[in-house]
Amino acid sequence: MHFGDLEGFTSGATARACGIVTSVKKKIDKRNNTMAFVGLEDFSGKAECIIFSDPFAKYQPFLHPDAMVMVIGKGEANGDILKILVNEVYPMEKVREKFTKSILLSINVNDIQENTIIQLRDLMEKSKGNCACFLSVTNSAWTKRFHTRRFMVDPTDQFVAEVRKMLGPASIRFTGAHTGK
Repeated sequence: MHFGDLEGFTSGATARACGIVTSVKKKIDKRNNTMAFVGLEDFSGKAECIIFSDPFAKYQPFLHPDAMVMVIGKGEANGDILKILVNEVYPMEKVREKFTKSILLSINVNDIQENTIIQLRDLMEKSKGNCACFLSVTNSAWTKRFHTRRFMVDPTDQFVAEVRKMLGPASIRFTGAHTGK
């Protein structure tokens, strides 16, 4: 979800949003525990996050100005500002690994070297993980999609960088998993 596009958002629904922490204001609650009000921005707008003491104690290391995070919680549209009662916080470097369900690699057979497929297979073998991997293979006349049942991969930064180096910058797409929360 984008902070500046709240049209169609239902208050009380689960909000999953990514942004940059702009402020962290700590406050002592009624139980004498620390909670926080956190400002979050993306390229389209701002959100106000309320993080009660239990989740704040757990996720405090990720909550500092200029940190890039994903928050999950109950959202409420208040005019053009989204307020989120946060249950979970993830640093951006962990979001892809935690929430990616599958990966689609696009291969144009006219644009790759003969040994690229062998290098790609070797990369997938050494990058074993829990994400299903699909290949979209294209030539001048057709496109076919295959599920590589043999390979489940870990979508680390290194894996993504090597795929982009082999197949091109727009060669990899991610499908996210839903937490059901």
